[in-house]
Amino acid sequence: MKKWFSKKIGRYLVYALLGILLITLFIISDAYNRKQQFVFLTFPKNYSITSQSTSNINLMLYAREKRTMYFDSSCISRTTLVDNITKDFYQLQDVEITRNEEIINHQDQRYYGYDFKAVFPFKVEELLLIEDAYLEFTYHNGEVLTMRVGSFAFDEIKINEEVRVTYLKGIPATIGNYVSLGSIIIEITNDSDQVINLNNLQFISPFIKPNYDYVMEIPKDIARGEIHLEDVLSDYDFKKTSFKSHFDIIVEAGSTKHLLIPLVYLKNTFINQVAFKLNYYVNDGVSTITSPSFCYFKTKREITPPEQLIYVRN
Repeated sequence: MKKWFSKKIGRYLVYALLGILLITLFIISDAYNRKQQFVFLTFPKNYSITSQSTSNINLMLYAREKRTMYFDSSCISRTTLVDNITKDFYQLQDVEITRNEEIINHQDQRYYGYDFKAVFPFKVEELLLIEDAYLEFTYHNGEVLTMRVGSFAFDEIKINEEVRVTYLKGIPATIGNYVSLGSIIIEITNDSDQVINLNNLQFISPFIKPNYDYVMEIPKDIARGEIHLEDVLSDYDFKKTSFKSHFDIIVEAGSTKHLLIPLVYLKNTFINQVAFKLNYYVNDGVSTITSPSFCYFKTKREITPPEQLIYVRN
């Protein structure tokens, strides 16, 4: 009886030890796999980039690791910007990825910020849209990493020495459940000896347009000071398009005008950079100037885009 009981106890001990061993191996394996995972985060945004020569691309990327080969420029052999709709691709030049001081918490996890900088491979001389853009990194070891970064609109700046955009400011606003660009303030300087008639403004991004019903002239001190859109336009609807197709604002020779231009959103998107074409009449002819692209938030921490994408690389 004692011998049978001892064998039974011994068998249970063996089973218990095997169970403990299996659980331990599972925990070790899970911890190892987690350690091997590369977890990174992107906030897809809408980028409008205008330039006279080369187009510089600047993005923010985030990773759970302070240092990683996946965000190390020396480990990357090729970086490509891919149009997911047309399947066109553009091999970027002078790629740099550097750690910055930004740290964010997302879904109870800490992510470290990385600055991505690159140069578009050729001079853009007419509007180029990439409405669903992905970055693709190819590494020296043959691995490939792909991430969605938003959309791009590239265009060339058209210089006009006499009629110029001399001041730009963006006013953020709450659109739905996120903060993005609500309106812009532009200063137009007419250094020519002719009267001009500002007539039409077109953003190079296909996802926003001006609301001509609410375009207004404002004094310089208000334009250059602190202004909140709700103080000027209460209960403004960012999804309601305007009835007008243009505006008419006269700028006398040698003078300056300041305009407040509210936006209409045609798609839920976060506008990170904005640029536009401004048409005006002078001597019965039409001329166009293109603004430089500008980013309107003062700090990176102010942004809360509506879309966040978490990637796990095993």
